[in-house]
Amino acid sequence: ELYRTLGFDFVSAEQYVVAGVPPNDFEVAFGQYTPAATSLALAACECEQPEIRQHAGVEYYAWGDGSGSISRRFNMPFYDDVGRGARLLIRDGEAYYSTKDGIVPELIDVMQGNASSLADVEDYVAAVRWMSALGTFGEMMLRDSHFSIDDVVKIGGFTSSVMTSPDGSVTFTDYTEEAFRRAAEKGPLLKPFSFVLSGSGFDGRKMFTGLVLAHADEASALANQARLVDRIRVGATIAAVVNGEYTDRPWSELISRVELVVEGRFLIARLYAVELGETFIQGLAGNMILTIHE
Repeated sequence: ELYRTLGFDFVSAEQYVVAGVPPNDFEVAFGQYTPAATSLALAACECEQPEIRQHAGVEYYAWGDGSGSISRRFNMPFYDDVGRGARLLIRDGEAYYSTKDGIVPELIDVMQGNASSLADVEDYVAAVRWMSALGTFGEMMLRDSHFSIDDVVKIGGFTSSVMTSPDGSVTFTDYTEEAFRRAAEKGPLLKPFSFVLSGSGFDGRKMFTGLVLAHADEASALANQARLVDRIRVGATIAAVVNGEYTDRPWSELISRVELVVEGRFLIARLYAVELGETFIQGLAGNMILTIHE
């Protein structure tokens, strides 16, 4: 209902992209969008009218000063869940959104060929093509840093929980840095690679997680073909200390089948989960523990 005052709604989006790191992230949607429809909807809306900004001859909308406020939470027509106003650019078939000043002008510069983008990096383009060829769909996640054990351990979310069973027994579970490191150190480390792209797919019968790793040379990609298999065979994830005892979940219990191929400098993989619900393998923590390099 929020977006109808902007001339579109949720079903207008046919494709959707999220990129960047908050608060410098942005969203792009492709679908049923037109500048005329948004302009007419805003003119008819009894709500806060936007500031009309311009960059390189292109106009876009802006609400608020970029800061959040609970008093503005979900205010019409386009404040988010923490009360930040939108910066919104509408083109035929396209919508660009951010809550951060400067993002939309950067996107305009890219559209006009005055700034570079990920699409100008040949390895990124090649990786996306390989990932699409696997049969993936929906979200793809690209990561180009934090591949060492120390990096991964620092990012881990360390929590504790207490559970009482019907029989009165109590289970204390601590997801600690030490447990996280112990799981990460199981299995051989991969040889260095520049980035990993992950996504989910369907081969016509089963869901799988797709991975594409980019290397400096083909020799490294070939070496990691064997190392990734070994890491899945003896490595582990979901590590914790339960009632004082270390426990983890071996990758071999989560992944039933691995398909690997090397194409030049790229290692391309399909990982099939034992249980459909465990296609979480592409998730941040799991993927990071699996793809650690020297």
